[in-house]
Order: sequence, then C-alpha cells, then structure tokens
Amino acid sequence: MDLKKLLKATARIIFIVGLAAAGYLVDRDRHDRALIMLQPFGYGWACLSFVIIVIGQKVVGRNATLARRSSGIDRPDQHAYEVVGAKENIEPDLPQGVSPELVEQQGAAVRMASDGALGEFNRAQRAVFNWHESLPVTLMELLLVAFSCGPVSVVMALVIVVGRSTFARGYTKGLAGRLPGFIVAVSGEWACHLLLVILAIRSFTLGNNLPA
Repeated sequence: MDLKKLLKATARIIFIVGLAAAGYLVDRDRHDRALIMLQPFGYGWACLSFVIIVIGQKVVGRNATLARRSSGIDRPDQHAYEVVGAKENIEPDLPQGVSPELVEQQGAAVRMASDGALGEFNRAQRAVFNWHESLPVTLMELLLVAFSCGPVSVVMALVIVVGRSTFARGYTKGLAGRLPGFIVAVSGEWACHLLLVILAIRSFTLGNNLPA
C-alpha cells in the first residue's frame, strides 16, 4: 500500500470512529438513561448480535469483491452471462435443464457463466444475494430473541455467520463446496424460527405468573 492510500484509509477510520463517538457523547447522560431503561430487555445482546451479523456481511462481501477482481467484471455489472446453444452447434454447449427443442425454437440460450474466474464471481455474488433474501427476517428474529433470551441471540448469530461465511467461500470454489456452510447457516436460521414459536407459545401460556 502506497503512502497516499494509507493516508486515505487512516482518514476514513478516524472519521468513522469520530462520528460514532460523537453520536454517543453528544448527549451522554440522556443516552445512558436510555440504555439503563433498555438493559432489562436484552438491548445489549441485540446490539451485539447485529454487530456479528454485520461482520459476517463484510466477510461475505469481501469474498465477492475478490472474485470480482479476478473475473475482470467491473461495476455496476452484478453477474457474467454467456450465450450457448447456437443453432449450428446446439448439443455440446447446452446448459443443464434446457432441451434442444427449446433452443432450436429460440435460437440460443443465455445463462450465467459457470467456468473459470467468471463462474467464481457469479457464485460469490449468489452467496451474497442468497443471504440477503433471508437477512431481514433473521435480523428481526434476533431482536425478538434478544428481548427474552439475551445471550442466546448472540449464539444464534454466530452460528449463522459461521455458516454463511463458510457457504460463501465454498460456493465460490464450486457447487459442491456450498453444502457444508449452507447446512450450518440454515440450521441456525431454523433454530431461530423454532425458538420464536416456543417463546410465542410460552408467552401465551405464562400469563402474569412469573416462575419462582
């Protein structure tokens, strides 16, 4: 890293840290009173869970950025495509699931590139977008879990982030590499689903009687 880039990175870090610190210190007493009020409801655990998810997002995003560099695909393009199955040479290049009859009718088929650096870039991007599809629900679930179960939300977040990070790296390398991380991540997400069902049932049956 040259001096110019180092100075830019340092300035950016100083700005981020300063802005965050100022956001808290500008009215510290008021913010502390709010934190004391929210503390019994697992606010700190919710914040920590969200921080873990954000770190996982950065890891998965960084994986996609590195794959983008190797592929030579510049922004704003989010995927690389290829045309296969031209009429004069239909059979050899057909993507899986596309019939020769369909290609003959259409003339050609368009699919995402799956080989080489372009394929790695496409799979890395899909790992990012696949997580985004379930992320809003996950964040809300972690918030609800933190309110009632405190540190359990952090454990759930760690499981999901480890799974999603492993899924992204494995998927980038090839289709077969996606399964181990995906299974871990989805298991964590489904554990959140089930825990919320348990908490909902318990909240209806508990009434106003606190356990001894």
